Amino acid sequence: MPLRGAEEVALTPGVVTDVSLGGLPAGAYAVSVHADVPVVGGASVDRRGEPDPDLLHEERQYDRAWVAARPLPPVEDAASADESAGSADDASPAGQVALVPGTSSALTLAAVPAARADEDEPTGSLELLVRVHDESGAEAGTTTLTLRAGTTQTLDPATVRAEGSEAVPAAVTVDVVGEDDGLLPVWSLTASAGTPSGDEGDGAPSLVSVLLPVTEAPAAHEVAVRASDTAGLGR
Repeated sequence: MPLRGAEEVALTPGVVTDVSLGGLPAGAYAVSVHADVPVVGGASVDRRGEPDPDLLHEERQYDRAWVAARPLPPVEDAASADESAGSADDASPAGQVALVPGTSSALTLAAVPAARADEDEPTGSLELLVRVHDESGAEAGTTTLTLRAGTTQTLDPATVRAEGSEAVPAAVTVDVVGEDDGLLPVWSLTASAGTPSGDEGDGAPSLVSVLLPVTEAPAAHEVAVRASDTAGLGR
């Protein structure tokens, strides 16, 4: 869905621009950014904790997790990869991530169009094969998800284990199965811990981190780096 009021944002070179997502309904989202020049971006998620016991007034503590953006391949590269994918039964790796011991984990998976669509609603679907591995590296269970273009789904890795299995999930891998319909998989792992904030209706743990999967870089392996005395300094 287009982000109302932020369908187009003018960026000033060397200046960080914040775009609020606070107006969206509660839920899991994937955000794609298209620009006519190279840009970098990221997202942050805040969790509210309990009041600080060392302060006389009720000062809330917050934990913040940053989610780094990943580059999308140029349209021609995505098309070439699609043509070389082989038969519909082939699977191509979409990354792997290790789970954090002592935390609760949730996968967030999305199907993002490789190119900006002219119409409001993107079309097609993406089939993902999710595998869970235990501490020894053995496969503990699999499941297949079908995501429509532009949609996002969450999954608890513990539910992927085979029925009756007591294996402790230690890592997750995701593969794209068959044709991708011009869609790219975007996914991450949210690791949570700690006590809830205590607010009514808020049962989420107050400590949070977001881990991105290790994938083969879709962009060029050589990049130009230059110093800047303005970008990201928050003056």
